[in-house]
Amino acid sequence: MDNGWKLDEVEIGEAHLMLKAGPSLEASEGRPDRRRSSSWFSATPDFSKTRFGEISIHEANFNWGPIWTSKGELTQSSATIKRTLGDWKLVLTGGVFSQNWLNNLKMAPGASLNVSIDDNKLHITDGAFTLGNAGRVNISGFVQLGEIPEYNFQVSMKTIDLVDIIPEEFQPHLGGLADLELQVTGSPNRSDGIVFEGEMVMVEGGRLREMPILTTLSVITPRSEMRSMPIRSGSRLKFKTRQGVLTVSSITIQGGGAAVGVTGFKRDDGEVLNYARMLGNFSYQMDTTKLDKSLTLDSIKKPLEEDLEEEGPEVGFRGSVRIGMPWELLGKEESYRAKHFTQDNAGYGWIAIPIKGSLDEITVDQAKALDVEWGELAKKARTSFD
Repeated sequence: MDNGWKLDEVEIGEAHLMLKAGPSLEASEGRPDRRRSSSWFSATPDFSKTRFGEISIHEANFNWGPIWTSKGELTQSSATIKRTLGDWKLVLTGGVFSQNWLNNLKMAPGASLNVSIDDNKLHITDGAFTLGNAGRVNISGFVQLGEIPEYNFQVSMKTIDLVDIIPEEFQPHLGGLADLELQVTGSPNRSDGIVFEGEMVMVEGGRLREMPILTTLSVITPRSEMRSMPIRSGSRLKFKTRQGVLTVSSITIQGGGAAVGVTGFKRDDGEVLNYARMLGNFSYQMDTTKLDKSLTLDSIKKPLEEDLEEEGPEVGFRGSVRIGMPWELLGKEESYRAKHFTQDNAGYGWIAIPIKGSLDEITVDQAKALDVEWGELAKKARTSFD
């Protein structure tokens, strides 16, 4: 008689689990005299004499990440857990998922998130979520468990309303529906936290709004729609988020599109050009001074302290973009046009736009300088006419 526990069915009403990293077995004092069941993030409870049939949790709430760059959670989910030979099977139904800036993903109706733990690896498959009114999200991948667990996930997001994923202060300036393909990597035990890298492609109704330089271009051209620049479907940008820094490595935006009622500029020779094009790159360093960076576990202090020695860029935007518009739209003042715009072989005039400072500061000084000079030209033209 082994005096073990045999539990065919276990029901739990509500469970709250905080997933924390622990020291590896090699780092602990001594080794266990028998194999223990490996659980999430190297926790090692001894279930060697306990037999489970199935565990049901009516409401399961998980959270993880000891620092702000890695915090995530899955709440209000129902769960069933089964132990098979050497591993665990967890099926989650319903719930709301968040990870860093990716918030309020709701499990799609009828979908489940399947989790298995074997060979010191946590596998996630069939993760189907919804976001907002039309957004669909699929998640799959694994976590390599251990003292410094490593994430490796693929996230596919379709018809996402940008209002649902961009910071509140950016929402007046950028809108529309987009598809995103993301690779999620990193470790909750490093200051980098969880890193997102991928590409965003506009699919419908995109607009770039309320930027001083766009208002100025709407006066120079004159095309009033430039105040809220339409973004054609297929426009894209590549980006990475790491330790509070958003790095956009490539911007390729085409202005115009049937979905926003702006098809393009028709030249005298019959060729149709987009009203605007935008190319460039920038980084954005968020202000993290008010965020909690406390080190909550002794076992993660060393990797965190090593990473925190790196100094990031100053708070705000840094970078530059170029905006191109059909040459014929840029006014008849040849000296003004030649001073600020460079013509290419495709019929566009390009202007370089430095992106630096806070959101309220970018493009303001350049827009004012262009406005003043344009106003002086307009005043001179009226005086000559009078």
